[in-house]
Amino acid sequence: RQLLKTELGSFFTEYLQNQLLTKGMVILRDKIRFYEGQKLLDSLAETWDFFFSDVLPTLQAIFYPVQGKEPSVRQLALLHFRNTITLSVKLEDALARAHARVPPAIVQMLLVLQ
Repeated sequence: RQLLKTELGSFFTEYLQNQLLTKGMVILRDKIRFYEGQKLLDSLAETWDFFFSDVLPTLQAIFYPVQGKEPSVRQLALLHFRNTITLSVKLEDALARAHARVPPAIVQMLLVLQ
């Protein structure tokens, strides 16, 4: 906890935000950004499952010793997921389709990110 009060603590936070999260989310987004309709919903659900069950807990565990007050590693990661992935794909169009089957992971994602 003492590390956070030094310049090194702010370095970790800046690195997390500006490098790790930004680049990681772009990699995840690039895998699904050209999909549309049901394929987009299914791929986004798979991406969310991977992020929420594997990536997010790992980030929280790694950065736990250097975590400051607000915003938390969890909040930063979820914000980056929302801003970089969810808001940059044609999710609204896919959900508006008449015969769209919305996977449970998409419902969970929308509830967590609201």
